[in-house]
Amino acid sequence: STFDRIYILDLHGNSKKKETCPDGSPDKNVFDIQQGVSINLFVKTGKKQKGELAEVLHYDLYGDRAFKYDFLWENSLETVGFTALIHSAPQYLFIQKNLNGLEQYNNGFAVHELYPVNSAGIYSARDEFAIKTEHSEVQRTIEEFLSLDIESARMRFNLGQDVMDWSVECAKDDVLKSGTDFNTSSKSVIALSISDTLITLANPMALFVDQEEML
Repeated sequence: STFDRIYILDLHGNSKKKETCPDGSPDKNVFDIQQGVSINLFVKTGKKQKGELAEVLHYDLYGDRAFKYDFLWENSLETVGFTALIHSAPQYLFIQKNLNGLEQYNNGFAVHELYPVNSAGIYSARDEFAIKTEHSEVQRTIEEFLSLDIESARMRFNLGQDVMDWSVECAKDDVLKSGTDFNTSSKSVIALSISDTLITLANPMALFVDQEEML
């Protein structure tokens, strides 16, 4: 509610979203970047009543770079065909969006109401090193890993740089604490490297996943 009027000239061109023109033709960025671009003008005159929302005016500009340059050069705020956006709480969107059916949609239930208990899910890392399909591969990898010094192991298994919650040295310590008796501990050697943190599913100090044992 700070501004009286907001102009949004959306130049699009987001290659990450693979944006195209409404007719399906290529949509190009005005810069040599992947992120889409917009020109935004926030006008404050002091004439707006307290608590009154700003008027939001929006325009979509698609096409190749030369077309967009020409359009911007040849037009002004007075000649661009802006469309006034309808204020829609709680999002107050800054884009043109078809809101037909929104009321019916909002009568449904939210995902967080359906699943009140949730987590970020599983995110693994160093899969080529930590996840094996055969018990013999698990044993061979662990034995070679333990036989190498820290930097040699890092290079041999392409482990990358240490991070706040994971390091090659700590991983080696975890394996040693877990024990290397492959005849008795195979079923407890079930772990995943999640978000660069060693998270165990059975043995709290385990490192590798034997997929046969998991099945």
